[in-house]
Amino acid sequence: MKLRKICLLWFLILAFAIALATCLYIWLPTVNPSAYYLYLRSQKLFVIGDNQGVIRTASRIIKIDPAFSDSYLLLAHTYRRLGDKNSALKYYFDHILLAEKKRDFKRRAGGYIEIGWFYHIEGEYPKAFNFYNKAFDLARRSNDKLNEAKALRKLAVWHIDKRDYDLALELLTKS
Repeated sequence: MKLRKICLLWFLILAFAIALATCLYIWLPTVNPSAYYLYLRSQKLFVIGDNQGVIRTASRIIKIDPAFSDSYLLLAHTYRRLGDKNSALKYYFDHILLAEKKRDFKRRAGGYIEIGWFYHIEGEYPKAFNFYNKAFDLARRSNDKLNEAKALRKLAVWHIDKRDYDLALELLTKS
């Protein structure tokens, strides 16, 4: 009887360890702890405005773990802040392509919103509108309420810029 209890205890411990490892693998942005540590450091560098530090650190992350998509997004934001539009777009699209490979609809919709905002700021309204709609459609199909609301808000701002205030108000209310 005592042997059965010990075996059952070990089985439960093993099952818990496997479940924990599976959950961490699914929910952590990377399975490489050093890449995640570097990412946290690069976020701090971004906040204090050390753009070159962000570029160096995020580039190291991509070398360590090329599948860590948030580092591409951080690089894109940094290059956009520096005014390097081509590099910013490259990293935004890299982020989206990686999200597409992983079938990560939330990150893909978020990437579309970021690219739409990039084009919006640049005054390229048709491109911005296109990306906002892509984000909205993808978020709606994948039941991603947060990105759906973000896309609606960006579309509302787009319509405000076009002086269509009634539709903008409707979109804001929906979001």
